[in-house]
Amino acid sequence: MSLIYIPTITKKYDSLFLKNISTNIIEIPFEWSLIYDLIELRITKDNYLDIIRLSDYLYITNVDHIIDSIVTKLKDVDIVFDFEDFYKLSNRGNKINKYNIKML
Repeated sequence: MSLIYIPTITKKYDSLFLKNISTNIIEIPFEWSLIYDLIELRITKDNYLDIIRLSDYLYITNVDHIIDSIVTKLKDVDIVFDFEDFYKLSNRGNKINKYNIKML
């Protein structure tokens, strides 16, 4: 569990969850290091699925930048198949296959 200062997240991401909170600080069931990784987009092979879970928990709606960072930093376009449901939240996630995704 970690406390987060809501404006730290909301100045970078649109969060439906945080938009409806009336205070500036809340506790969420994720470690602070992971929250920081999301804010700074410090993507690794070990944390990208946890970053997706955190983004999903926060109901982040502008996920394209997160997905682009995952694909770019891990240098693997096919990795989006590991998180197809999350990818569908992106602007270009309507139809997913390895032929309509280009390397960023």
